[in-house]
Amino acid sequence: RVAHGAVEFVEFDLPGGATSLEVEGTGIQGFTTQGDRVRVALDHAEHSLVTAQVRWRAAGRAKGTVL
Repeated sequence: RVAHGAVEFVEFDLPGGATSLEVEGTGIQGFTTQGDRVRVALDHAEHSLVTAQVRWRAAGRAKGTVL
């Protein structure tokens, strides 16, 4: 949820990194990674709510979460 103003991207950490990463959702333009950090670019500045489906594989296990 965006509390004040607008955001053009969101960032989060995946400790230990990921061997396979997918980020999908309405308004998601794409993503980049640098080490454990994931930066998700949005199609446009968002003023209220950003929801993304994130799937990754790390240490031989599949994991998933909704941001």
